[in-house]
Amino acid sequence: LMLASKRPLSEEVWLPSGTGLVVRTTTSTAGSGDLLATSSLSDTIATPIVATKRAEYSPAVSPDGQWLAYSSDLTGRFEVYIVPRTAPASTRVLVSTGGGSSPRWSADGRALFYLTLETRLMEARISTAPTLRVDGMRTLFNASQFVQTSTSRRNYDVAPDGRFLFVRRSGDAQPGAMVVVEHFVDEVRGAVKR
Repeated sequence: LMLASKRPLSEEVWLPSGTGLVVRTTTSTAGSGDLLATSSLSDTIATPIVATKRAEYSPAVSPDGQWLAYSSDLTGRFEVYIVPRTAPASTRVLVSTGGGSSPRWSADGRALFYLTLETRLMEARISTAPTLRVDGMRTLFNASQFVQTSTSRRNYDVAPDGRFLFVRRSGDAQPGAMVVVEHFVDEVRGAVKR
C-alpha cells in the first residue's frame, strides 16, 4: 500500500528524492483540489500542504525538492503559484500574470514553465536566494495546436535537456480520440518471431 485516503486522489507526483508523493484530492465537495503529501515511502497517510476553500491543481515539485508550484483559482481565475514545500503557509509567490496553469520546472530549477489561458507556453525565471522571486518572464511559443485536456492534467512535460513533450492531434483524428494498443510488447515479439 502506497497511500490510503477516504477522498479520491489524482495527479500523483513523486518527490525528486523518490521518498514521497504529492497528490491532489478530486471530490466535488469542500476540499476538492487540496494538495497533500507523504514524507516517506512508509507514510501511507498524506497530510495537507496546500488546502484552501478554492481548488488547487497541477502540483510540480522543484528538482531540489524545496519548492512546490501549482495552479489555483484563489483569485477567481487560475494562476500559478510557488510555495516552500515544507512550509507552504510561510510564503506564496504569484508567478503568472493574467491567468495560468500546468506549471513544470526546468531540470536546473531556475525556470518554471506554465500555460496561459490563451495556451501560450511561458517561461518564468526563478530565484530562490535570498528570497523566492520571479526575475523575468517570456513567451516561448503558442501551444494551441497541442492537446490540452484540462487545467488539472499534465498536458505536457519538460525533458532534462530542455525540450518539451506535447501530444499533437493528427490531421484526421477526432478531438478527444485516442488509440490505445494493449500488450504492445507481446505484439512486437509475435511479429519478430514470424
